Amino acid sequence: MSSSSGNEKQRDNKEQILGLAEEKLDVSRETVIDRTITVKRMTAENQSVINLTLSHQKVDITHVPVNKPVGKVPDIREENGVIIVPVVEEEVEVIRRLILREEVHIRRIEEQVHHEESVPVRKQYVEIHKEDDES
Repeated sequence: MSSSSGNEKQRDNKEQILGLAEEKLDVSRETVIDRTITVKRMTAENQSVINLTLSHQKVDITHVPVNKPVGKVPDIREENGVIIVPVVEEEVEVIRRLILREEVHIRRIEEQVHHEESVPVRKQYVEIHKEDDES
């Protein structure tokens, strides 16, 4: 160790070691209230007269019976300022009609054929007897 302490002495003579100092700055903000402001909202109400022209519409609805057959649903139409909305209803129609499916034709044909056969024939008759009183 004595040799190492001798080296330090030599080093002390030639060089000097200085420790460096470093400064650090820490900056921060702080809010400082020096006065207070209050905002208040209020509503005032006044009476005012207004003069306006208002318009409105009324409708008059009339049901008009038609009762006629149509081939298809009619479109909605307008005639003389009147909007016409057709209302349709399906009806089942039952029709009774005669349909000639066939005819049966009957024709008389007369023919003469000779025929012979033995058949019993019955016949009644009356027999009357009279008795005389003289007997």
